[in-house]
Amino acid sequence: MNSALVITGFMGTGKTLVGRLVAQRLDRPFLDLDELVEEVSGRSIPTLFAEGEEEFRWWEQNVLGKLDLAQHIVLATGGGTLVGAWNQGRTTNTMTVVLDAPLDVVRARVVEGSGRPLAPNLDALYERRAAAYTRLPIHVQAANRTPEEVAEEIVALSRQWQPTSQPSGGGETLEVRAPGGANYSIHVQAGVAAGIGGFAGRYAPGGIALVTDSVVGPLWGETVRHDLLAARLRATLVEIPAGEAHKTLDTLSTIYDQLLDAGVDRGGAVVALGGGVVGDLAGFTAATWMRGVRSFIQVPTTVLSMVDASIGGKTGVDHPRGKNLIGAFRHPDLVLVDPVFLQTLPLRELRGGLAEVIKHGIIADPGLLDEVARLELEQEIAPTVWEPLLARALRVKAEIVERDPYEQGERAKLNLGHTFGHAYELLSGFALSHGEAVSVGMVTAARLSEVLGLAQEGLATCVEQTLSGVGLPIRWPAANAEAVWQTMQSDKKKGSQGLRFVLPRALGDVVVTASGEVDEATVRAVIEAQNRA
Repeated sequence: MNSALVITGFMGTGKTLVGRLVAQRLDRPFLDLDELVEEVSGRSIPTLFAEGEEEFRWWEQNVLGKLDLAQHIVLATGGGTLVGAWNQGRTTNTMTVVLDAPLDVVRARVVEGSGRPLAPNLDALYERRAAAYTRLPIHVQAANRTPEEVAEEIVALSRQWQPTSQPSGGGETLEVRAPGGANYSIHVQAGVAAGIGGFAGRYAPGGIALVTDSVVGPLWGETVRHDLLAARLRATLVEIPAGEAHKTLDTLSTIYDQLLDAGVDRGGAVVALGGGVVGDLAGFTAATWMRGVRSFIQVPTTVLSMVDASIGGKTGVDHPRGKNLIGAFRHPDLVLVDPVFLQTLPLRELRGGLAEVIKHGIIADPGLLDEVARLELEQEIAPTVWEPLLARALRVKAEIVERDPYEQGERAKLNLGHTFGHAYELLSGFALSHGEAVSVGMVTAARLSEVLGLAQEGLATCVEQTLSGVGLPIRWPAANAEAVWQTMQSDKKKGSQGLRFVLPRALGDVVVTASGEVDEATVRAVIEAQNRA
């Protein structure tokens, strides 16, 4: 094994003692990262924490970054060291072992007042770090075993360990021109979110509110927070309930409360870590907190938010009578599109996001439909495979948004499937996800276009086959044409003369009808025929 052997795990699992025993048996030098941090910084760990966790994390990352991990050493880390994605990436080519122990064992070993700065928050910390540990490759049980037994297992594993090659993609950066010269970059690359500390440091002297939800937070919240802390940034995790049903003014108020408690001021930043709901709420927070914070950073974690919701500047919350009726334009200052996040996404969410990719293909890039058809969704897709597909879909929206930043004309094309889709979604009580509802809505739009003579017969069938090919619904049997029509009347895109519809004439060619141009009876008939088929 021609690299370091790294031992990590939660506090109280015996990392230092086991590490020393492993080093003796392998005849290697032993290093303890906490001891190195104290030596290099000239301060004790409790003293560093007293100055703020970000101070300790900065020293920890810098000391780790300067170690030569190609050397034959055994390194024991602190319990939080490899929670951050940047630090995990630093140890990619090492044999990294996590010592596991259940919470009750850890509680018995860690005594409050033992000098461990984070011991008082032990239970919550254990839960927050769990997902980050699972992303590390080798786990050894440390409970109910002697340190010698644990060390012997690690030594035995080291004799068989071989580094695994990590596929790398080139990534792509898109530049988006926004009004007033507020241009921003979209970085599309596997692993790019690990560098969020370096990016965010340019934008957030007044503290950071990292807004996420109850699904993404346990998976990625602590990881991203650590990467921000390691850049000496004061970062507070703000977790909201997941789901469209919580995209409300009440939820927004709870976010404001937490920003106030955390002392995030106008010079601060709001970072959105999650899907479209989180991005909308976080963006509206950035636009309105103290009349607008200095910076807004999007870190989307779903396909849908990566290719659509995270760019363009539209933010907002829902009203009981319609989606996104309350909002503001707040363009992001930075977007980090990291397909690594998609590895923890359920299949249903992947499919829902592909509805937006297909939408972009129908609007302006038919070749995207062929790319989507080649995806093997039943198997894990490498992040580097997602990179070019996401970048291509993003380019469609970015180019339209540049030409029409405030939805005064061409940008309305991006609403293909949404006028119908929002009604389906709302009437289903959000049992239909946004992507599923938009999928059904695009079929409605294509069928309506054929009935009106705008599209040749067969276009709707092509759209249906593309959507159903990736497992998306093409009808909603519970649809009631009367209820759908009435719900669409509250759509925020309705003009003074009536609804406008975005209708495809061919793949790569869509048109926006004039207000009131399409009669109610025709729309009702199409909705009825589609959803009863």
